[in-house]
Amino acid sequence: LLEAYSERKVFPTAKFDLEEASDEEKAARSEVCSFAARAYRQSLITCMQGSFSQRIAQGKFVITPWRQDRFYLKPEDLLLIEKGKEMDWMAAVHQAIYQAHPNINSILYCQPPYTMAFAVTKEVLDSRIIPESYVMMREILRFEGAAKLADPRKLAELFGENTPIVLIENDGILVTGQSMLQAFDRLEVTENSAMAMVMARSLGEMIPIDEKGLEEIQAGFHLK
Repeated sequence: LLEAYSERKVFPTAKFDLEEASDEEKAARSEVCSFAARAYRQSLITCMQGSFSQRIAQGKFVITPWRQDRFYLKPEDLLLIEKGKEMDWMAAVHQAIYQAHPNINSILYCQPPYTMAFAVTKEVLDSRIIPESYVMMREILRFEGAAKLADPRKLAELFGENTPIVLIENDGILVTGQSMLQAFDRLEVTENSAMAMVMARSLGEMIPIDEKGLEEIQAGFHLK
């Protein structure tokens, strides 16, 4: 896994031309930069770690570049990825998810500190602590970290309406949404829930919402 990380490269992409870009692409680039800076301020990512992307039309998406400070990113710094273009493994992961799920338009990959406490251990990151957490996070699946490099499609298959978040063992967390705002909300709720679980450990074990409670939440919020 470390060897794969060390070999990550930044592949060339189409140069961003403000005059030629569509309004959709301009908005996506601006939104990604805004939320990346917001995530940095909230300690959800670091200056060099974290990958945010936003889908645009015609099978394309924009994604944060490697080894550029996330807090100071400008719209023109983002990479434009499209079908058939050579890309690194992180962009390939994002592309596989977009191709498998037309309803997913935004993807966040990062390593928030409290969430990582669950990624590097066998402890379960349970969404059933309060109704808000379950509504936002739903079911969180785990995935072996190194496996995503071999075939991103296997990782993409885990996502769905009831599984918008996947915790990658010893690696990080992937959060998806129909919009950047929805994905970011899920990220915030996940990290705050993880923090609550870690800090409350000294008081005793968590008692999750039972099946009857989940059924009531699902009915009340029209969840499948």
